[in-house]
Amino acid sequence: MKTTEVKFNSSIKSKKVSAFVYQLLANQLPADIYFHNFDHTRIMKKEALILAKEEKLSNEQKELLCLATLFQHTGYTQKYKGHLAVSQSIASSFLEKHNYPTEKIQEVNQLIAVMQSEQMPKSLTEKIACDAYYAYWGLKKYRLRSARLRKELTSKLEGYTPSDQAWNERCEKELQEHYYYTQAAIERYGDRQKINLQKTKKRKKELEKIAKKEKYANSLAGNKAAITMFKTSLRNHIDLTAIADQKSNIMLSVSALLLTIGVPLFATHLTAHYLMLIPTTVFTLTCLGTMFFATLSTRPIKMDGKTNLEQLNTGETNLFFFGNFYNIKVNHYRDAMKKVIANASYLDDSMINDLYYLGNSLGAKFNYLRKCYNTFIIGTVIFIITFAICYFAIQ
Repeated sequence: MKTTEVKFNSSIKSKKVSAFVYQLLANQLPADIYFHNFDHTRIMKKEALILAKEEKLSNEQKELLCLATLFQHTGYTQKYKGHLAVSQSIASSFLEKHNYPTEKIQEVNQLIAVMQSEQMPKSLTEKIACDAYYAYWGLKKYRLRSARLRKELTSKLEGYTPSDQAWNERCEKELQEHYYYTQAAIERYGDRQKINLQKTKKRKKELEKIAKKEKYANSLAGNKAAITMFKTSLRNHIDLTAIADQKSNIMLSVSALLLTIGVPLFATHLTAHYLMLIPTTVFTLTCLGTMFFATLSTRPIKMDGKTNLEQLNTGETNLFFFGNFYNIKVNHYRDAMKKVIANASYLDDSMINDLYYLGNSLGAKFNYLRKCYNTFIIGTVIFIITFAICYFAIQ
């Protein structure tokens, strides 16, 4: 592939250096180096020389840039972390063998260091080197090269497994915050950098939509079978609650009626037959016990109309039940409800909590109702037995 070349002033030839670096990277670079390879090296060299020409650097400065960009990634052949020192060592060794001036070797190593370090470039040559290193941010096929970098980092950095959304956010931040040092780089890459940023933002929105759909699909709201089951269960719970209240009211009415009729009737015989006090007492206690448990069955649960809205993310509260919010200010309730509706996980928890606490309340109701019926049945049997015994004793 054609690239911008520079004629070296020294005895060393550009093609000879390129051939050495190419052979080194081709034969010794690990297979999982997908980004920092000869392709990126070629881009850096080409862009560095284009920028150098625009900034009217001398041929000597272009030569230094050319050497620095060529040797920049050679250190990856030996190690990933700390490769810059290795790159400088390889560059020094090669250049010394070809009798390259010591002071120029030092300049080449400085350019290698400044390209991939946090130190600010000082000279124009250093600024061009940095701009060339990040030139791919302002070129076409940015997304492809970004994907290669992500693949490489995931392979090389232990525990580094960014999601599509996390990586896209990283790219967006870098494209938004990065600035080029030289005017030539700003003019050459600025427009394309903005285009790449807009495409990255668009990709971010697409990923957010995909994530939202996946989250919705994995939630109860996106599962028709689960929604049907929840609707059926809630309807059954509500129907059973109505049945329990109806049965409790029947037992309350029956017991009150029996108590109203029975006690005065038995009272007329107590003065003549004191033994009738026993069945009368059993009868009265049976009616009162039945009414007591029937009342407990229909008694509303304790509510204060408040809930800790900070518990929304723990799934320990439910804003769909009136007992949890009737004493909360409407603006607080509105904000909290919007938060629940916007989050599929919170919405799922609220639906599950609603079903659970309704079932919990229904369980307590039927438990009291069973005690009510047991009291009535057992009391009635004891009353009949004691009444029969006392009646025959009187006779």
